Amino acid sequence: MKKFIIAALVTVCTTSVFADFPKIIFEGKTIEPTDTRTSLIKKFGKPASGDNTYSHWDKPNFSMSASYDQYGVKEFGIAQLKSVPSNVQLKVNGQTITLGKDTINSAVKKFKYGCFDILDTKFNSNYSFSIAAGEEGEMNVVMDAEYTGTKSTSANKPIFGFKFNSNEPDKSEGCNY
Repeated sequence: MKKFIIAALVTVCTTSVFADFPKIIFEGKTIEPTDTRTSLIKKFGKPASGDNTYSHWDKPNFSMSASYDQYGVKEFGIAQLKSVPSNVQLKVNGQTITLGKDTINSAVKKFKYGCFDILDTKFNSNYSFSIAAGEEGEMNVVMDAEYTGTKSTSANKPIFGFKFNSNEPDKSEGCNY
């Protein structure tokens, strides 16, 4: 009985500490801010390129990258090359977003508050929605959709990429809080 109570307490304490951190589920494997370069290589194999501070993997229809600091994963991102419904999910703040299925509009309905950004360059055209995660909002979680020239149309495009980092959110289009 004592072992059961101790195990239950450890589970409750551990879960509450990491409960609000983002998790990306890809190929049945979970990527979290607590991962390291070594743990990601165990999960996804040798990166196509990179070094001790950066890794990049090419998977069928997906591109993944991670950068590291002394604590582990500093930033992790995954993007679909062709936007189709997938089983890649972002789980954060009690909500789930699925690549190729959810849109910026559906993400806003689920999370309520966040910041919007448009990146429209020769090489990238993204409309993004960012939310805070973590016990004190120290993580920035970004969902990217194709920018089509208008915010309203772009907000209905499927989300093709997720990333998490500890940067301040980009908010060229303001925040709704």
